[in-house]
Amino acid sequence: MKDYSVEFNQCWERFITNTKAKLMDISKNSPLRVSGANLALKDSVSGWFDKYDIEGNWLFGLKEERPDTANAIENILRYDMVFTEVERSKGISDIAAYAIPIGGAMLGAGISALTGAKTAVKLISIIAPAAVLTPVMKSVQQNKNTELDKKLLGDYIIQLYAFKDKILTLLK
Repeated sequence: MKDYSVEFNQCWERFITNTKAKLMDISKNSPLRVSGANLALKDSVSGWFDKYDIEGNWLFGLKEERPDTANAIENILRYDMVFTEVERSKGISDIAAYAIPIGGAMLGAGISALTGAKTAVKLISIIAPAAVLTPVMKSVQQNKNTELDKKLLGDYIIQLYAFKDKILTLLK
């Protein structure tokens, strides 16, 4: 009897890569939520039911030799395999991204007022910190959000390994 678990592991790695790519595509356009993640997952799972796809070809081959096992795996893929909600960590809010440049402008205004600077110097001391800090804070905010998206994506992918273990148990 053929050992289907080795081929399954190869198909599984392809499936995980495909699912990650779909999740990344969704998170590029909007924050990743469980509903979008499950849509991406269902799209990736569909490959297991297409006999012309590598995963589907494997499952159809298993069905010919071990139909009960293949049906149990189909049920896991079709009905059980869903993501549960993963809480997104908080990033840098828009308020904080603007509060720091505003704070810098206010500090510049205070220092220039205390030193008795002329009007032009006062304006520069107000505008310069805001002009410099605004794009810096927006960049920091964007980098933090990207980092949080990657962590969230990883948290969703980790959930799939419980299903892999169930399938491998059926294959033994």
